[in-house]
Amino acid sequence: MSAVNLDPLYATCVAISDGENKVLFYHLDLTGCKTEVANYCKAEIEKAHGIPQQNIFFTVTHTHSAPALNCGMECITKYINEVLQPGILAAAGPALEDLEEAELYIGSGKTDGLNYVRRYLLSDGTYGGDNFGDFKKNNIVAHETEADPTMQVLRWKRKTKKDIL
Repeated sequence: MSAVNLDPLYATCVAISDGENKVLFYHLDLTGCKTEVANYCKAEIEKAHGIPQQNIFFTVTHTHSAPALNCGMECITKYINEVLQPGILAAAGPALEDLEEAELYIGSGKTDGLNYVRRYLLSDGTYGGDNFGDFKKNNIVAHETEADPTMQVLRWKRKTKKDIL
């Protein structure tokens, strides 16, 4: 069986500056990003662009369409070294070159059907969820909280370039 690529995955980066300090915000189309990978990339970005590591932030989509790397440690290491890290590092330069004066707008809206609760109260009084180990659905007593369908949105309205959302 061969793999099919339905949608491309991206490492996108937005740079912001107050004229004195620069900050990079990364968004990765992955389920997660290992601390070792983020720390390596932060160190390399600091060397290449002079951005302090504490000014570099990563978020992930938690997509379940990201590569399933069930191929052993050698394969995972190869993917990280040859695809993931170079993609992250390559995104910094264009983001820094794309800086332009902008106004920041903050808003929110409802995204009914997109957000859901992944933390559950279990019958033994503990909490479970995707990141809390194995549990059986029949042990779920209740959701810890109700789903919050609110989506927070940041928009940088720029003078001559396309807005960033």
